[in-house]
Amino acid sequence: MVVLQIRERQMKPKILTIREFQGIKKEDLGEINFNLFENFIEENSGDDLEERLSDFLRISSHKGVKVIKPRNYVGVINIDNKVQIEILPKVDIGDDCKLRKLFLKMLSSLKEFKGKSFKNAQLNDSKLPIYEVFIQMYLNEVQELLKKGLKSDYVTLKGNLPFFKGKLLVNQHIKQNIVRKDRFYMAYDEFHINRPENRLIKTTLLKLNKISSNGKNQLLAKRLLAEFEMVNQSTNLDKDFSLVKKDRNAQFYQNLIHWSEVFLKNKSFSTFQGTQSVNALLFPMEKIFEAYIAKQLKTKCSEWKVETQKRSKYLFDIPKKFGLKPDIIMSEQDHDGIKRDNNKSIVLDTKWKKLISDSSENYGISQSDMYQMYAYAYKYDVEDIILIYPKHKEVKLASFPSYIQEGQKNEHIKKIVVKVFLYDLSNEEKSIKELGNLINKASE
Repeated sequence: MVVLQIRERQMKPKILTIREFQGIKKEDLGEINFNLFENFIEENSGDDLEERLSDFLRISSHKGVKVIKPRNYVGVINIDNKVQIEILPKVDIGDDCKLRKLFLKMLSSLKEFKGKSFKNAQLNDSKLPIYEVFIQMYLNEVQELLKKGLKSDYVTLKGNLPFFKGKLLVNQHIKQNIVRKDRFYMAYDEFHINRPENRLIKTTLLKLNKISSNGKNQLLAKRLLAEFEMVNQSTNLDKDFSLVKKDRNAQFYQNLIHWSEVFLKNKSFSTFQGTQSVNALLFPMEKIFEAYIAKQLKTKCSEWKVETQKRSKYLFDIPKKFGLKPDIIMSEQDHDGIKRDNNKSIVLDTKWKKLISDSSENYGISQSDMYQMYAYAYKYDVEDIILIYPKHKEVKLASFPSYIQEGQKNEHIKKIVVKVFLYDLSNEEKSIKELGNLINKASE
């Protein structure tokens, strides 16, 4: 019996690595796992959802063969801890190892991956499954927490004490001590580490130790659990999550609690809700691309103030409806780091879309994207807009032309220039340098 348990413990889930828009067939997962996956998509495809999973994981049929195809979302889908589907972005960068490394690097730009935990994860070990990287990241974060020390709080305890302490629980006291006059059943407060946050972390560690297939992660989880010996396992997740304090003194818990909810309640970074059998860590690629470009610009263009998703204008003034949120607004700063009224601003917008080389089809640039850029220019009073797309090998043109709208008499804007830039993720140093030159040239 013991031998069987050990063997079961050592079984690793099958890893299926695919790219955006690549189809998954029943034979790739096995019939049972494929059906679980299909049910998960259908359960998250109601009309009342802000985002329907069926819009991003399409179920189609070709010549009688059912296929599930991911679109625009990347990450990990875990099916019954037996199969893990890694969905990587469709980027021309080489093999899966290089792509996995790039994907993790881009993910680190998101606010969900802030702090030392992600930086210390094995980003260079591109052979480590993504799900195990997430587990490792969580364990690293717990280590950082333990360095600071587990936070204590006043916790209500109950017990049959030989003295008065706190509040006498009359009913329990009568039941327990009808023949014992030297005991008192009391409820009392004690400063203790058994607070909700620590219970949730311990419960997460127990789960990760169970589901991880990586020996190093398992060993580290066991070592960390030893530090939580005086903490109980959570018996009511919803209650403990609701009791989590959000004061300034507990800030270093916030990211851990967020990820505890991901692992314990099968929550994703989207509106999709996992099940007992299937859970997903899915990230919208357009958000990843936007955050990554913004991070690169903040690092390389220090003379500019970089702001993301700044909603300060509306399409209509009366009433103020249909808010406009450019991905990135860059404003020139003087040498003292202060932006002044006469300093120039530029709007940058990122689009995770694949362009084409056919000029007759406007290179695949949609008319709605250009309408959007025109609205940004008019409302934010800027002349220069840079529209950023990922570069693909199929696009042969070295550069795209600028789109210019000359102003007319009495018009608010003298001129609008929309420049299209192809960001090459396989040659980042060159791309960010070229983008920086384009920004500086626009400011002249």
